[in-house]
Amino acid sequence: MKMKLLGTLGQSPARRSRAPSEALRKQSARKQASGVPSSARGLFGVPEQAPRTSAKTAPKMDKRAQFFPYKDETARHSFPYVTISLIALNVLVFLWSLTNFESVINTFGFVPAAASLLTIFTSMFLHGGLDHILGNMLYLWIFGDNIEDKFGKIFFIVFYLLAGLAASLTHWLTNIGSAVPAIGASGAISGVLGIYVVLFPKARIRTIGRFGLITVSAWMMIGLWFLIQLLLGSASLLGGQGSGIAFWAHVGGFVFGFVVTLALKVSGIVKVEGKKK
Repeated sequence: MKMKLLGTLGQSPARRSRAPSEALRKQSARKQASGVPSSARGLFGVPEQAPRTSAKTAPKMDKRAQFFPYKDETARHSFPYVTISLIALNVLVFLWSLTNFESVINTFGFVPAAASLLTIFTSMFLHGGLDHILGNMLYLWIFGDNIEDKFGKIFFIVFYLLAGLAASLTHWLTNIGSAVPAIGASGAISGVLGIYVVLFPKARIRTIGRFGLITVSAWMMIGLWFLIQLLLGSASLLGGQGSGIAFWAHVGGFVFGFVVTLALKVSGIVKVEGKKK
């Protein structure tokens, strides 16, 4: 079955009455047979095989140069009930989806050609595999607790859902007419990253990569991730073959979180690396 992953952010279907056609299934089978994966390794990992683009547009990605965060050093001052609840809900929905995976994805995944408000939100809690959900939930745990601590429980969940909405709308705008289901929490989590980099730009993020364990600033790690999303998203618009990751959903979620939080910062409603007024 063919689908796009929001995340593994990363990344990024028809309703039940619009199940994938036989042609789509055959196309998906040909794609898998050609070696192009239908899923990716992690929310912010580069797919097993990058999109096939022309020599002029294909950004070269060296897997050995990647680094992945596993912890941040920003202290929190309250227990992250909402973040933990979101993680638990995503896990429970994933386990439930395994009972009839294709039907669940076709019914509740977000399909640009048959977009609905319901599937915009239900698709945020669906994942394409164990690696997909583990990568997304790791990022939500690392960065979400501090945003919840800063904004409070209610505002955090509102921002999270609105970022997911922005991500899905951006995916729709860049894939109008597509019948491929888009699923995953990474559009919303990308919004969390956009908020984080405004509020905690100098926060230290512990990562693991080619050179072992290193600590980098939030603006460096998140900035590099955003640049990758722009490059690969642009390549897909310039005729590159899809990788199965909804890069523009990541961009849309991130830009929403970044711009809204920047506006709150400029207005004085929130302070950078400080308490909310």
